[in-house]
Amino acid sequence: MKHVIKTIRFTLIAMMLVSTSYAAGQNLSDSDYPFIYGYDEIYDGYSPRPGDIYPIQLYPVLDQITLRKVSDMREADFETLVKSYLPDAVFNWITYLDNVCIVEDSGDIPDDVIEGLLKEDAVEFISRNYIRKIYKDLMDFYPVKEIAVYSFTGIVNYRCLDNETIEKADSLIRSKGLERIKQYGSEGSVLISKDMDIFSVANELYESGYFFMAVPPYLPAKTKTLDAQPIDKSTLPFFHVKNGNFYLYELYDRFMVRKSPSVSKSAIESVIKGQLEESEIIWENDSLCTVLTIKEQVKGAMEAILKEDGVLRVSHEYYSVVDYETSLKKGVSKPEAFGLTGVIQISYKDNITEVDKAKIISDYNLKLVRQDTVLRYWHYEVPKAFDLMDVCDSIFETGLVNYSFPALSPRVGIHWSNTGSTTKVKETPSDKKEIATQYYNLSGQRINAPSGLTIVVTRYSDGSVRIQKRLY
Repeated sequence: MKHVIKTIRFTLIAMMLVSTSYAAGQNLSDSDYPFIYGYDEIYDGYSPRPGDIYPIQLYPVLDQITLRKVSDMREADFETLVKSYLPDAVFNWITYLDNVCIVEDSGDIPDDVIEGLLKEDAVEFISRNYIRKIYKDLMDFYPVKEIAVYSFTGIVNYRCLDNETIEKADSLIRSKGLERIKQYGSEGSVLISKDMDIFSVANELYESGYFFMAVPPYLPAKTKTLDAQPIDKSTLPFFHVKNGNFYLYELYDRFMVRKSPSVSKSAIESVIKGQLEESEIIWENDSLCTVLTIKEQVKGAMEAILKEDGVLRVSHEYYSVVDYETSLKKGVSKPEAFGLTGVIQISYKDNITEVDKAKIISDYNLKLVRQDTVLRYWHYEVPKAFDLMDVCDSIFETGLVNYSFPALSPRVGIHWSNTGSTTKVKETPSDKKEIATQYYNLSGQRINAPSGLTIVVTRYSDGSVRIQKRLY
């Protein structure tokens, strides 16, 4: 093996899907930006299910590239070669990999420089560095100071779909002229040549149907400032908490509806569909549902649905800004979304009089839902005619309470799809039956029927899954 790569500790790409609204409806095959199939990392050591994998679009960082040199060339000589193209280049050699460095220039690196370096015999692989495009889209609304950057080195990690596909997968790898650098059972890694596009190779392997995953691993490079300023919190909604203000980052493509116990789920779904034909409804529990739709339709739909009988509260969904900023900086974690249920929690000061307490309750027509005499807090239902945040702020500003803030809905991981199948089939272990077929657009959102370029996920009774991309 001509390439020696020591102490490889690659993590299969695991990137946060912050929001689906900005990528919804895009045909990635016609995009100017590359994409890879990845998944959201739930926690360290997470092993994804087949339905967790979806296309992740990438946005180039124009002043950074990653290079891999030939093994018999000294680093100093290689730097001299690169500086003949990029005089201001700064080199960051990856200590736990042989021959790989990240190069940052003082300005944007032109395509012709990359093409020139690609022709050099000393260069075995070259790639721009990337961030997730959806991060860039979100930063146009609420930019953060730093964001994680990903560097690719010319390696593709893979795992075959099952034991029956190993031979076919091997044949495909050989037919593409890929150099295998690791093989252990159904898992392995290949090294691509510099004339190959790493994203195309990985995607073609994955889309063959022989692989559970085929992903270019990334190097978690240092966070980078992208000419962005910290979030201007003065533009954001917030409520008061003990140690300051709790700022909210609004999710633009979704909102939450809370229904009365006396109204059925189907009745609420009819109300929602009456306003939004193109929407997906996901029930979080017996009374709360999340509605995913086109962001331009959210405001009007929320106002109309709030007027309906049986609807107790309609709320945007949010992240806490702290979670949001942390997720962008790390690039791999996933903040949890929440809505406002229409209930507020109040902690009265010890010296409050019953008269003052009664006035607060009557001013906003509050209805007692629950009280905890040990921890000394009270939950009240706020009529839907009142703005929840305004009520909390007004009560806090009386100076009669320790705090007054909205009770949040149960925090849930951000929805990009609904991949679970509850179909159960009684059978002998040798039977293999198709039990569920689900469709997703190229953003990873669940759709009811295939349309255009569609990801088709077919689940079988033996636990196997086939994932294909088809044009309808």
